[in-house]
Amino acid sequence: MPILEIVAAALGALCVGLLIVRNHWSWPIGLGQVILTAAVFWEAKLYAETGLQVIFAFLQVYGWWAWLASRNTSADHTAGMHGDELIRVRTLPRAGWFLSIAITGLTTLIIAWFLIAFTDGQAPVFDALITASSLTAQYLLAARYHENWAYWIFVDVVSTPLYLARGLYPMAILYVIFLGMAIVGWFRWKRAFESQTRQSGGVEWTLD
Repeated sequence: MPILEIVAAALGALCVGLLIVRNHWSWPIGLGQVILTAAVFWEAKLYAETGLQVIFAFLQVYGWWAWLASRNTSADHTAGMHGDELIRVRTLPRAGWFLSIAITGLTTLIIAWFLIAFTDGQAPVFDALITASSLTAQYLLAARYHENWAYWIFVDVVSTPLYLARGLYPMAILYVIFLGMAIVGWFRWKRAFESQTRQSGGVEWTLD
């Protein structure tokens, strides 16, 4: 399905670009992308990542709602036109880092066991690791934690060789692009958080 892969890749790149500038329109575009990606992964027998796209579809709706609800209504209108001062960025406390890593590890083990025991899935351990890490990253993204980009960087690094091995070349190229964009996202959101902290005199880092 090369055409489907190319369209999904294009939508994915557009979605991540809008996420970097904190534009809430990234979420409906991402919804279209995950639907197409699910079809691609199903044909490649990457079942955990197919299921991940289904979960992502619900998370896209949640993320759009959460971002719209969290917009800084006092932001300057001109800045808001670009989507960049509307969504406030948060940071994880140390306990949040430990919790997110522990949950990701446990989820990886559960998914890997299921894939090995009940499916003919390819590369079940890597498939499970990518799936679990992506779920953590997507939650942190929807919840506006800038650490989501660290998880996406990890996902991109692990995903690229797996997709190359499965012959999913447009997806592999996309994830190389995603890697660069995720690095940009990390630094841009970090600067935004530091700017917010200077302006407000406090740190927003609640876990919810």
